[in-house]
Amino acid sequence: MRWFGPATIVVVFSVIIFGDPKADFGFCTGNPEEHCFREWVSATSGWFAGVAAFISIALLARQVKDAQMQYQSAEMQRLEAQANIARQIINAVAAVRITIDARRRELGKLKADPADTRALNRCLGVMETGINDFSRRAFDDFEAITWPGHLDIQQVRSGMKANLNYMKTVRDMALKQTPDWRQWIDDMLVTIGDTGIEHQSIYCNQLELLANEMITRWSTAVAGRSNR
Repeated sequence: MRWFGPATIVVVFSVIIFGDPKADFGFCTGNPEEHCFREWVSATSGWFAGVAAFISIALLARQVKDAQMQYQSAEMQRLEAQANIARQIINAVAAVRITIDARRRELGKLKADPADTRALNRCLGVMETGINDFSRRAFDDFEAITWPGHLDIQQVRSGMKANLNYMKTVRDMALKQTPDWRQWIDDMLVTIGDTGIEHQSIYCNQLELLANEMITRWSTAVAGRSNR
């Protein structure tokens, strides 16, 4: 109701000036041929128009400022939400890297002694742990807000599950001493050890890069807002 006071003044002034037929006595000499009151109203109408224009511009500027503040607030909330998801994916990637390193070590032991079925079983265990690590929701949430690159989480998960089934088949062949089982192990070491781990490492590197960029954008926005 901030406009009520000024509006009341304008209405009262208009009634006094335009509602009283004798109002022209205050402005004119009384000569019937004079048009001074009409000229006075014409002159002052420009002032009223200027005041109205000024008020309109002030209100419009306030609306624009409010809209800008709302947009900036919404943008800050969006960047903050992205930064939170980025921090979660960095933690998830750190956990995945631990299992990747463990799998690399166990596969190295198996490569040194392909007949060591215990090493093969340990590789299976580490592979299952890696699948669980990649099953974290953080990966899905992160890919919902950005494109990870030529590899996505569904490809990584399906590839790891296929490799796990492959390893189980090779283990069964080794336990049964199936002909050419050693060759199967050699092939498995290439497929799972070299290619599989490389793809997963590339995927993790890409996620870390994107996550750090999101956190940087959020930090820059916060710093810029603090300096205003």
